[in-house]
Amino acid sequence: MERFLEIFDDDDILYDDKREAFKDAIESHQTILEQISNGYSTDKHIFGLNSVASKDEKLDPFFTTADIIGPEWKISTKNMSPGLYFYSGFGAPSKDGYGVSYSISEHTINFSISGRKHNGRNNIYNFRDGILQGLKDVMILFPKRTAIWGHDWTEKRRLELKEKAFMGKLSEISSQYQERKEILRKKYQ
Repeated sequence: MERFLEIFDDDDILYDDKREAFKDAIESHQTILEQISNGYSTDKHIFGLNSVASKDEKLDPFFTTADIIGPEWKISTKNMSPGLYFYSGFGAPSKDGYGVSYSISEHTINFSISGRKHNGRNNIYNFRDGILQGLKDVMILFPKRTAIWGHDWTEKRRLELKEKAFMGKLSEISSQYQERKEILRKKYQ
């Protein structure tokens, strides 16, 4: 994941290399998600309970273990189910952090960003602009198919798949012929 972040804005790196690093970052993220789902991470609910406890409240040691409450995060995200009416908020995990809920549907990505305005260190508008710029940059790495293949790309793709299936069948027939040829050669020697 770090490699992608390091090379993303480097104009001397080829797009193919950036796409490969992006793929690796996604795989790394998927591994982290699997670890989280198997209990190898901080539970947001326990972290939340610890965060809202008053300073004078005596907490069970379970809630104060570093392995349970984790570090102080600057960003916390939550995927919300897509729908026609996306109205959601997700609280910032720290005084100078941001909470981001998002919803991905077929043609749009909706974001709701929250932060603590009074601290003077974070700027939700700049953060939003950074997200938008990042999305635009990723769109450049992965342009629309029409930009690459033209507006009739669906027909071209259909024909390409048909040809690939046909060539696969020919290859299979050829392999079967080679096997039969060897059997027949041995049989008639």
